[in-house]
Amino acid sequence: MPGSSSHSPTCTKICPAKRSNSLPPCFADKLNFNTLRNPNLSNNTVAAIAGSVKPETRRRQQLAVTEFAIWANDMGLHLDEVLPAPEAVLCEFAASFLGRLAGGTIKGKLSALKTWHTMLGFRWLRSDLLHKTLTGVDRQSPSSSHRPECPPVTRDMMWSLHSAWSMSNCGDHKCALSRSKCSLLSQLWLGEIFPHHSEPRLFDPTKHPHVQDVTELPPPTWASCHVPTQHQDIHLQR
Repeated sequence: MPGSSSHSPTCTKICPAKRSNSLPPCFADKLNFNTLRNPNLSNNTVAAIAGSVKPETRRRQQLAVTEFAIWANDMGLHLDEVLPAPEAVLCEFAASFLGRLAGGTIKGKLSALKTWHTMLGFRWLRSDLLHKTLTGVDRQSPSSSHRPECPPVTRDMMWSLHSAWSMSNCGDHKCALSRSKCSLLSQLWLGEIFPHHSEPRLFDPTKHPHVQDVTELPPPTWASCHVPTQHQDIHLQR
């Protein structure tokens, strides 16, 4: 595997990355692996950048950095071959998950490494090679990582719903019917307007739209809709 120093990896094949909460000994005493700090930035700027990342996001980011460090150690790499990470190293790291993880999961790990590089003041060395690697890994992701598409809502479904509940005096039926029609016409997921649980005490009205949130739509523009061809669908402005 290409590297920026004379050291050669001890492994002759790609090794799957391992998940752990502790850094390998060869990286544990390196300041860069323990401090996300760009020396070119002031304390105020560092504090502002740190505040832009949620604690949970920062925790997941550190897990990805640790996972990358463990993989690099298993591959026999040294610090100058890891930070900043050459594109070939990033490709090898991404390819180590081939056939085991979904492409989106791997891209999330690489995104965490990119943030880590940026906050330390290093350039993120990515070009077409890494892009092609991620595309190939995504296309060869395990079948268990793919969720089947939701079946479309048909006209017959909406007619059955309307016929069954339009004349009902039950408040739940009226609510469900109106929300279903609203979701269909607005192209919304039910989860965007329905609460995620049935416990009234846990309902947070601030996370759902209100009547006062309704505003008049702007006048249509040329980009709002276009005439489709035989290979296209109608694209409506959202």
